[in-house]
Amino acid sequence: SFPLFYSTSFGGAYWLWIAILFCFVIQAVSFEFRNDAGNILGAKTYETFLFINGALGTFLLGVAVATLFSGGAFTVNKVAITDVSAPVISQWTNGWHGLDALANPFNLLLGVVVFAAARTLGLLYLCTKEDIGDFKEKCQKRVYITSIIFVVTFVAFVLWLMLRSGLSIDPATGIISEEPYKYLHNMIQVWPLAAIFLIGVVLVLLGLGRHFLGKGLSKNFYIVGGGT
Repeated sequence: SFPLFYSTSFGGAYWLWIAILFCFVIQAVSFEFRNDAGNILGAKTYETFLFINGALGTFLLGVAVATLFSGGAFTVNKVAITDVSAPVISQWTNGWHGLDALANPFNLLLGVVVFAAARTLGLLYLCTKEDIGDFKEKCQKRVYITSIIFVVTFVAFVLWLMLRSGLSIDPATGIISEEPYKYLHNMIQVWPLAAIFLIGVVLVLLGLGRHFLGKGLSKNFYIVGGGT
């Protein structure tokens, strides 16, 4: 079923995905031309593009990924494959084409989580560098604020996900029905997945805890990055 969701989401939620793509395009262009001699836009313009990608790109990516849990506005009718004139089995059902995902608080929360995670990892990476002068100290201080936002929003998202209902199918009848705490049940039943998840959480908290205690600043990026 995943390729069907994938193709329908990319085709139907067009504006959400094209906004993400645009952010990554201007990032690549900025790295290429920011310091080139004679560029007519100037370095500051490209630095603004990089800021837009770092902030908006990561946020929108989180919003898009959250739709894997919250769902998308499309319908599936597999019988339509027999219609020779229009053999389309999945269709998007509104004209917002993905922008409606921004109206769902659940999606927005994961957007903040991904943004805060990316910023935290970026700051921790800069803390591994020895040739950036006083900027390294600024990065070390900014990790405190950004990592707290990351952890708080991540915990809130996980709790929301574990407590929300999902859809399950009766293998005997093929009937799909709503199941309370569906994702929590999935974690319990597929215990290797739960174990990997918990190991990741422990690594993130370990790396951030070491940073707060001022230990191993050159290694914490790799610990948190591995957990993430």
